[in-house]
Amino acid sequence: MKKLLSLLLALTMIFSLAACSTADSGETTEATPAGTTEAPTTESTAPTEEPVAGAAFTVVVTDLDGTETTFQYTSEAATVGEALLAEGLIAGNDSDYGLYVTTVNGITADWTTENAYWAFYIDGEYAQTGVDATEITDGATYSFVKTVSYNVLGEGATTFYFTAKDLDGSVTKYEIHTDATTVGEALVALDVIAGEDSAYGLYVTTVNGITADWDTENAYWAFYIDGAYAQTGVDSTEITAGATYEMVKTVSYTTLGEGATTIYVTVQDVDGTVSKFQVNTDAATVGEALLNVELIAGDESDYGLYVTSVNGITADWDTEKAYWAFYIGEEYAQTGVDSTEIVADTTYTFVKTISEE
Repeated sequence: MKKLLSLLLALTMIFSLAACSTADSGETTEATPAGTTEAPTTESTAPTEEPVAGAAFTVVVTDLDGTETTFQYTSEAATVGEALLAEGLIAGNDSDYGLYVTTVNGITADWTTENAYWAFYIDGEYAQTGVDATEITDGATYSFVKTVSYNVLGEGATTFYFTAKDLDGSVTKYEIHTDATTVGEALVALDVIAGEDSAYGLYVTTVNGITADWDTENAYWAFYIDGAYAQTGVDSTEITAGATYEMVKTVSYTTLGEGATTIYVTVQDVDGTVSKFQVNTDAATVGEALLNVELIAGDESDYGLYVTSVNGITADWDTEKAYWAFYIGEEYAQTGVDSTEIVADTTYTFVKTISEE
């Protein structure tokens, strides 16, 4: 009997110790049905995309014809200019006022030849800061609009546009408001053009203060209507509202010869009158080319060809103390005409000169 009591007492102590051990650990256990395995508990987190660093913004580019192209960018750059230069969307030149943008999306706005520039807008408002001084704002829209600048002249119910183009390609553009009937009448009244009366109407000699002189330059003002060479004179061309009229200073060349290489020759007489020639040739030297087209003539000398006649005009040393000075470009030639090798598209000039000796 004593052995049985001792056994019961031992079992009671074992169960008590097991209960205390479970309580101390703070864990709660639940019975699992026999023959089953408890599923392990795991935590899983769906993968998330890394947020793109920087500010997101929109750029809209508008060409002269109204075509719009939209770009979306995200950048950590500080300014719009820095970001768009890095993207290759804009290019320009440094100036005293910061970056002067000349090209946007591959489209150039040239002030000299178009009177055009890129207007810059921030959320639809004309920017008060340059593109490289404009800090990027997240969600903002920046716009570049190619814009032509016009000098506005006159008053009246009808509006047309006028362009004056010089020999170097530079242009000045006008927006004309007038009640005149013809283009000539409107432009003369506003002092944009001047000229002389002729049997064919007004012969325009000056446009925007620039003179085209036939005698000294072989130059004249070509007149165009909406890009097509005009078939009427400026003073007989009736105004069409919204039309563009253009006058282009143009040099007239007489074309001579045949060949793969083209040069230009200017002949200036003592009174300043000039004749201009476009010479096409396969000759090696200027002298050879001009002899071939009978533009010059002369005598052989110890120093090569001594030119006595150019374009039928003689320079006689004995009777006039005159000679033909020869220029390459604008520089006095250091070689004779028949030893001067041809450079394509170069202008060679002969000036009849009276010696003061």
